Amino acid sequence: MEELKTVLEQVGQVAELAGPIVCAASLIVSGTPTPRPDSVWGKLYRGLEFAALMFGKSKDTGRTHSANDLKLAKKTETLATDSAPKGSTGCEK
Repeated sequence: MEELKTVLEQVGQVAELAGPIVCAASLIVSGTPTPRPDSVWGKLYRGLEFAALMFGKSKDTGRTHSANDLKLAKKTETLATDSAPKGSTGCEK
């Protein structure tokens, strides 16, 4: 019975330390853009993501947009502004 109390006390101490670490890592990860995975900061950032309990694809992977993606975005934006009547913002009902 005494051993169980000791284990539970140790679990409590670990939980007290883990909470602020996860919180701080989450703040850093959510407040910074995702770096390229092959850079030094990208490797450190992966450790921060792990400490923040962000696994898998819970955030961007550092992928940069290709020239085709940017052309498509500009084309879509142009089409949207061309279809709105003059003097309209496109938000009126």
